[in-house]
Amino acid sequence: MGRLADFASKDLKRKRLAMKADGGYRPPGTAAAAPAQRDSFSKPQQQFPKPQMPSFSGMVPGVAPPKLPMGFEQPTQVESPQSDDSSGMDLDALRIEAEEEWQEIRNAFSILEDHFGEDFQALGPEFSSPIQTPFGTALQYRTYGIAGIWMNFYMALIACHRAHPSMPPAAMMAAGLAARQTASFANELGRIAAGIAPDCSTTQQVSPGVGAALIESSTCLFVAGVQYQNAAQRAWTVDRLRDIARLTGWQTALAIATGCETSWVKIGELGRGPPYSRTSEERVVPDIWNSGRRVDRAIEASKANEERRLVIPKADRIHYALGVLGVEEDFEHLDLDNDERGS
Repeated sequence: MGRLADFASKDLKRKRLAMKADGGYRPPGTAAAAPAQRDSFSKPQQQFPKPQMPSFSGMVPGVAPPKLPMGFEQPTQVESPQSDDSSGMDLDALRIEAEEEWQEIRNAFSILEDHFGEDFQALGPEFSSPIQTPFGTALQYRTYGIAGIWMNFYMALIACHRAHPSMPPAAMMAAGLAARQTASFANELGRIAAGIAPDCSTTQQVSPGVGAALIESSTCLFVAGVQYQNAAQRAWTVDRLRDIARLTGWQTALAIATGCETSWVKIGELGRGPPYSRTSEERVVPDIWNSGRRVDRAIEASKANEERRLVIPKADRIHYALGVLGVEEDFEHLDLDNDERGS
């Protein structure tokens, strides 16, 4: 994934130069403009000076814009030959080189997948109860770590196809154009994410292991979720991300859910997908991160008192060292009046 990210960042410059030379993005397979035609669009036409009347004695001289003395002029930046956009660059050769490097990265993912042994395969129906989801039957693995490896693997494959040299530099535009190639990866990622935990709509708490796996699935769901077209898959993705924020306290999941909905709305407005309207949380499930303690409730109740006094019962006091320096019964053996210890 690090190699893929490095390749994608370096190839952005070449993609922008190619778009500038072609006058915009051209889908794969579209014939590119001829070099002479490119030059005619990219370079301004040479303008010849208009003939002027000959000067004669007594003629008023032409008025030119005033020029500052040399010491007061702003320094002009002389561009080096390397800083020019497309001059001196063979864009076709750079594209071929980028495609070869991209193919090497794609082959590396295939080799990695071939080296996953039987321990990395999904559990069969005899070892796990089937979970039906909008993506199909959920995939469950021996450990949450293996499930996380597969989710990141499919996320990297999706990012790899979106970073193909023939794709545009804009991420959202590339996601839409590469959706056909990445549809199977996005669906498999959804099956794995659904297999981490069943329906969490009524769950009030999860174990640390499940919570960590749910947090890890959030970013993967964002990469795959922006291209979902099915209404049931979209609804499941938003509900799962909201459940992750509620159960783990990782509020970034809410931002991811908002990002998915924003992309779906934009795609619908552009006519490249089904229309979508933002949803709101309608389920009434207690949030464990907002449930106050008795001390907090006593403080809130004291605010309504006109005297502004806070009285906390003895049972609600917090003994920070209790169980470390001693237990509550140890204080009963102390005779504080005589300053002597009891038996």
